[in-house]
Amino acid sequence: MAVMVTVNTDVDIIQPGSDSPQGEIDYMRRAGDAYHRAAQILTVLSANGWLVEFPGLSPMMRHPDVRTPAQARKQVSALGIDPKMVIISRPLKIHSPRRAPSRVCSAARKQRSEVNRKCG
Repeated sequence: MAVMVTVNTDVDIIQPGSDSPQGEIDYMRRAGDAYHRAAQILTVLSANGWLVEFPGLSPMMRHPDVRTPAQARKQVSALGIDPKMVIISRPLKIHSPRRAPSRVCSAARKQRSEVNRKCG
């Protein structure tokens, strides 16, 4: 299973920090700097074989040859990126619900047919 890498922007999108105009300007400057750093990291990773996906607002990267978080940290460091600037994780495994055993399904069908006979 592949390891996913997301850029850690460290920007609090919900709370700008201050209601004053200067607070808003500072927030926008911090956000701009963080997104600029994220773009630089994306550029380096994508130039070195990492595939970029956009499942939501944050881009996620994966490399076909990287299987463990330790390998991801090592490769990110080798590319001159501070591993603290990225979040390394494994994708979530989503299991589909198991199908009920056929005896449960037949009992439910039998119960429905009895209810239909009594009420119908």
